[in-house]
Amino acid sequence: EERDLPLALKIGAHRAVNPQLKTAGDGVVAFADMSVLSRLCSRFPKVRILATFLSRNNQHEACVIASKFRNLHIYGCWWFCNNPSMIQEITTMRVEMLGTAFTAQHS
Repeated sequence: EERDLPLALKIGAHRAVNPQLKTAGDGVVAFADMSVLSRLCSRFPKVRILATFLSRNNQHEACVIASKFRNLHIYGCWWFCNNPSMIQEITTMRVEMLGTAFTAQHS
């Protein structure tokens, strides 16, 4: 808060599910605990929090939380969600729930 810096979070990676693949061996957490994000937003209302999620399963709850906290900004379709069918579904849901208060994609 005191430095007025945003916090960017990438939520949902399960590291080294296949260690033989080294850095390419990461997987996805089926359901990340989104209550942690809600508590962060509530406890630090002046901190701008940017968040993206690896699992399709967390996308709806992320939109609901973003609609409740002005300091939360949802962005992108990260990693395993970054394919055309998922991008279409997630972006449509975000438009319907958040209007233009999100970033559709990032690089």
